[in-house]
Amino acid sequence: MLAIVSLRWGAEAEARVVAFTVSNPACTAVDPTANRCAINLRSLSITDDGATPPFLTWAQILIDGRVRLRLTAFFEKSISYDSRMIPQGLGVPCGLPNESGLGAAIGKQYPVSLEPLDQSGASMGTDIANVVCPAAVTTTTTSTSTTTSTTALPTTTTSSTTSTTLPTTTTSTTSTTLPTTGCDLAQLPAASFEGVQCVIAAIQDTLNGPPQLGCAARCKCALQPLLARASNLLAQAARASSGEQCKRSLDAARRAAKSFETRVVSLVKRRCLTPPALATMLRQESGDLATRSKALFKSAYCAGRP
Repeated sequence: MLAIVSLRWGAEAEARVVAFTVSNPACTAVDPTANRCAINLRSLSITDDGATPPFLTWAQILIDGRVRLRLTAFFEKSISYDSRMIPQGLGVPCGLPNESGLGAAIGKQYPVSLEPLDQSGASMGTDIANVVCPAAVTTTTTSTSTTTSTTALPTTTTSSTTSTTLPTTTTSTTSTTLPTTGCDLAQLPAASFEGVQCVIAAIQDTLNGPPQLGCAARCKCALQPLLARASNLLAQAARASSGEQCKRSLDAARRAAKSFETRVVSLVKRRCLTPPALATMLRQESGDLATRSKALFKSAYCAGRP
């Protein structure tokens, strides 16, 4: 288990968040031979006074700028998380030896952000940590022999809990809502059919909320039809009876995904979408959809059909 390289807890927390307590997130190796690691934290607790709006409504965990977990408080004053809720952690690639520049035993370094949100979806502060993962195990082969080089993982675990407490502390029971997509994009290849399906499901979750995506009165923000077209064309490719039909459908899906991304980027630049944090996340997801759709089109997905 590798712990945090640097911390910036509570640097942006606002006075209306009464207590923000979190343990250091850490990265562990799940299957280093398959470049699979996971990031988790032991505990998280956020509380507001419940008297002064805006009120604490959601909290989200972002890894490398992408929302990986969202927690919800139902008419309560606090949100809490325990590692036993997701014992397997949030999957990430371990990274190659020294990919982060921190030594052969270290792979990738990830920024992990913990962000409470009010009822409008606006940020109430951000706590950020940089987490390093153990390097993946690499194997090299020559014509005369095969050598397996295993990078030893550090045996020292650093763990601590940092708490930022303002005047009053209240406690409450919290309900937790996990992402509904049922897939992990970090574990799906860019050129996979499942990866495109997964990012479409993630975008649907973002569009449907909570929090609800808003549109400025001066703008036209109809995005569901564009996303539905990309999804339908993807389904047509899966049902296609011939390789030619499959390829045509994938090409159309690729173009539809690019049109969706272009539309989202335009809306974000014109500040049509609110809250800003949700608009930024949608822009990232639309870019991922366009990239994955293009990779799938260029892949051999349709090969082997008559």
